[in-house]
Amino acid sequence: MLQHKGFVLRSYMPKKQKISILDESLGKIEATYFQFGKMSQLSAGVLMCYYPLYRNSWYELEQMVIYDMPFDIVRQDINFYHQVLELCYYFLPLNCAADDIFNLVQYLLGSAPIMQTNKQKKLFLVRFFCALGVYPEIDIPGYDSWDNLLSLPIDVMLKKTVKLSEEILEQWVLACLQTHPQNAHFKTMFRAYNA
Repeated sequence: MLQHKGFVLRSYMPKKQKISILDESLGKIEATYFQFGKMSQLSAGVLMCYYPLYRNSWYELEQMVIYDMPFDIVRQDINFYHQVLELCYYFLPLNCAADDIFNLVQYLLGSAPIMQTNKQKKLFLVRFFCALGVYPEIDIPGYDSWDNLLSLPIDVMLKKTVKLSEEILEQWVLACLQTHPQNAHFKTMFRAYNA
């Protein structure tokens, strides 16, 4: 059995011994974990290593070890990090591989000094939604020219000078958010964009 890495998307502890995880190869999974000493540390955003065992439509995690805590991004912008985790929780289907999304979240965890502007955050979310296959159903100026931008590695894309305005990027992201049937229930609903 191979060891997996995953980000905690949502923890239901201590009420339930259940967590939602973005696993590097399994995608979003629901899991239980019974080692009580570690439960209090399983907050959203924690990156951990474990051995998942599939039993009765759930995964049980064995030999779980906390691999990384999001200290740098928490100091920089905890709200944005939690927004991305929430989008993963709501937009990813259960038990479907999501390698691109996992890599984006992993990049975000280590890129706090890079993403300092709202425009970079919006570009990150455009890339996030494209990786999910979610595109807005509205006509956005300059949309045809995005193919080249979106084909770049994420670190290059975020450093590149983009001619698209922040307002256009925001329209794109908000249109994608509107596609989700439970968007009214999002807790971290992108308040920071208008700051």
